[in-house]
Amino acid sequence: RLEEFFREAIKASPEHPVLVDKFLAGAVEVDVDVLGDGSAAVVAGMMEHVELAGVHSGDSACSLPPHSLAAAIQEEIRRQ
Repeated sequence: RLEEFFREAIKASPEHPVLVDKFLAGAVEVDVDVLGDGSAAVVAGMMEHVELAGVHSGDSACSLPPHSLAAAIQEEIRRQ
């Protein structure tokens, strides 16, 4: 069934990738804006969604800066 789904998706839109998502219960969604020049990157902003992950970004309230992300998590996001 999954193979058939992928075949149909590729046939319907061969120039676009097929994306597979997984819902993570209790997860927090974070948007990160990064500026880069090809060799270096800087995190310009980190915005935490107030609702749990799964609510569409356009329907979600957000907090800038993040309101509940631990400093260690924010640093790990910057490191990546």
